[in-house]
Formats: sequence, structure tokens, C-alpha cells
Amino acid sequence: MRVKSFFWITAEEGEQILSEILNTRDDAVGTFPQKKKYDDARLLFVDRCTQCHSVNRILLTRKSREEWEKTVSDMREHARKTLLEDWFLSTEFDIIVDLLVKTQGIESEGF
Repeated sequence: MRVKSFFWITAEEGEQILSEILNTRDDAVGTFPQKKKYDDARLLFVDRCTQCHSVNRILLTRKSREEWEKTVSDMREHARKTLLEDWFLSTEFDIIVDLLVKTQGIESEGF
């Protein structure tokens, strides 16, 4: 298993991620459908994917593009059934898959 660097994000990015998760930012989104547009794919990833499971579960996994597309599609369907809403949009789907392929793809360098 490959060890991830603890410095894949800056301290400022870490604070932003935590404030998003804890909903302490003034400009943070309350509830769906008033979703915030993320300029950083990592923040989108954390916001959407950690609603159901930890980020470590994802970061310890390596998959091909096709496998990530299937996984993210399955998770989107799961969210529709359990959360009773479309948890992320089709444009966000592509951003999340691209990030996962770049960082968690079979031949990627990681975060």
C-alpha cells in the first residue's frame, strides 16, 4: 500500500475543507438544492463524497477511469435512494471522476 503525504493540501485549504464540513463558513451551502459551486475539485469531492463515508476509504483505493465512473455512478444512485435527492449534478460527476482518476487512478501519483 502506498503511503499518502499529509501535505497534499495546504493548511489554508485544510481549514477551508473543515469549515465546509462543519458548516461554519458564512457562504457555505445550507441544504440541497442550494449547492455551492466549487472552484477546487478537491472541495467538491470532500463535500459530496464524505456525506456517506470517510475520505480515507476513497483515498486508499485505486481504480481505472471506467471503474471510477461506475463507482461514482453507483454512489450517485445510492444517494438518490437514501437521501432522496440528486446529491450531485452531471457536471459535478465529471469533475469528481476526473479528480479520482488523476489522484486515485491505477497509474496516478496521488494527491
